[in-house]
Amino acid sequence: MTEVAKVKFKQDCPAFVGIDFEVYGPFKAGDKAIVPEANAVVLFKQGVIGRWKTKRIILRQASLSEW
Repeated sequence: MTEVAKVKFKQDCPAFVGIDFEVYGPFKAGDKAIVPEANAVVLFKQGVIGRWKTKRIILRQASLSEW
């Protein structure tokens, strides 16, 4: 089971490689995305995102419409 987070970016963010080795971004301020929760923690500490919502998924892609 994987934990992912639905996040909203407070500022622009360049593309990054997530803990799952997938490439995310780049993102503009106001964009919403689903990223691994471990990456959301780092982005939050850097002030790039605000609070987030976590969801556990089973080995498949999550989409924003599922939230």
